[in-house]
Amino acid sequence: MPPDFKKPKRTVDPAALKQALLREQSCVACGYGSQDAHHVLFKGRTAQGDDVSANLVGLCRPCHHKVHQGNPLVLTVVAEYVRASRPDTMEYLDWKLPQGTEEFLGRRYG
Repeated sequence: MPPDFKKPKRTVDPAALKQALLREQSCVACGYGSQDAHHVLFKGRTAQGDDVSANLVGLCRPCHHKVHQGNPLVLTVVAEYVRASRPDTMEYLDWKLPQGTEEFLGRRYG
């Protein structure tokens, strides 16, 4: 039997996602209604991100897609929002990233 190469199902904390969408009812990038909770520090096999409110920002679906496609304008807006309006996220990133939050935001988000 061949190995199963299906992508593993993600574990997501529904309470954290709901809290993020209640906090940011408008997309932090464009201002339209927030539909998705984006992990600032990605989850995955190599990423360290968690399903906690401090690691989530509300985005509309098109902007969320643009973030994952690497759109520089949307990435920059998200980074500036985190820097200016989310001290909890900055503290979370400082805790998770000993190499430096600003280095990560600059490298990943612009």
